[in-house]
Amino acid sequence: MVVAALGLAGAGFLRRQRDLATRPEAHARVLARVREALLLITLVAALSLIATEPRSVALPLGLLAVAVLVLDVAARSLPGALALVGLVLGLLAAEAGVRLAGALGVPGVLIHPVVDPDRVHWHEPGQPYVWTGQPGLPSGEFATSGRWNRWGFNDREPRSASPGEMSVLVVGDSYVEALQVAQGQSFWRVAEGELQAQGTPARFVGLGLSGSGANQALVHLERYGREVGPRVVVYAFYSNDVQDDFKAWREAQAAWVAAPHPWLETGHGHSALVELARFAARRALLGWRRPWPYPVAPDFLAFAPDGVLDVSAAYLNLKAGITKLSLASAALGARFVVLELSHGAADYETHACEALARGGLPCEPGGPGRRLSSWAAEGGYAFVGTRGPLRAAATGERLCFKWDGHYTPAGHRVVGRVLAEALLPAIPGYAGASREPRSHQR
Repeated sequence: MVVAALGLAGAGFLRRQRDLATRPEAHARVLARVREALLLITLVAALSLIATEPRSVALPLGLLAVAVLVLDVAARSLPGALALVGLVLGLLAAEAGVRLAGALGVPGVLIHPVVDPDRVHWHEPGQPYVWTGQPGLPSGEFATSGRWNRWGFNDREPRSASPGEMSVLVVGDSYVEALQVAQGQSFWRVAEGELQAQGTPARFVGLGLSGSGANQALVHLERYGREVGPRVVVYAFYSNDVQDDFKAWREAQAAWVAAPHPWLETGHGHSALVELARFAARRALLGWRRPWPYPVAPDFLAFAPDGVLDVSAAYLNLKAGITKLSLASAALGARFVVLELSHGAADYETHACEALARGGLPCEPGGPGRRLSSWAAEGGYAFVGTRGPLRAAATGERLCFKWDGHYTPAGHRVVGRVLAEALLPAIPGYAGASREPRSHQR
């Protein structure tokens, strides 16, 4: 669009200059008009950069603008031209410095590539995807690729269970979707491999959707459960599921995410230096105002006890969703299991408790797991906790990605083994089997 506009303007400009050139004293006026036109090009180029025009357009225009300015100033004053060149070199050095700070992970300067929708094809059945991380986080932690199955999930093509095969359906959010690792490395595929290694013809089907909670898991179970025919249904819970299904927290979290943060975008014509300036301007305009009614980010409220703000209402809402999942599983003739996906680093809960303390609120470490365990005992289904095993394994290799926060392949292996162990009693012929998945409070 910018190129087309410049082309039309240039054509009109040349026609006017041809007419002016036939008049007396036209030469000086033509030069003045040329200078004005070139300065206009400079302005358009700068605006195109700020407006994130495609790099194929913005970069040539930017280089042309710099050349025009240097030549124009040089025609008037050589020292002025040298000063301008020095300014340009200084800006380039500042740009490089900001990008280097982002690459090194300097706090407050996080650079990430803009997500290209054409490479992700969000949940388009049969389409390939490439994933390098969510917006707002540094790149380089992982790079995965795959293909959405015919239902639009990050898994193999689904099918019904074969005779004698133990089918397990896993529903949940981004931890089930597991875009950060190869498809065969997700925790539920690890559990499948563990059971197969013990002679059980198990097949797991994963229905993971980032940003979803128990309510969306129920939709997926009701839509695809009969075709899968599972013997066991596993709902993989993560602490942010509490706010995903609670409208007040979900809207507050959306406001928190939309607020200006010191994250810089690169790619598609973005300049890290321009992004830093834009961030500073947005922060100044908002005056550091929190656009939500809570003293902390809603994600952290999941670790607060009952009696704090509307924590009780949020958990009652979650309990209702899990109860519906349990009843829907029973209608399919399947056992129901709640798997608590704890964070692979103890400092996550510490960070949540510190944030709550700054907001003047109490914290209840391990609270989500204790609630889920008591609900399972009350509802007659199994609960499997991973907090203990993950913390015990945290002394070795990293279990969660530093910036993204989701499990690394090592974290998935720990959780997968815990899940496989819990499912052993549901296997026909298992010694002393109760035919119920074993509950674990860890």
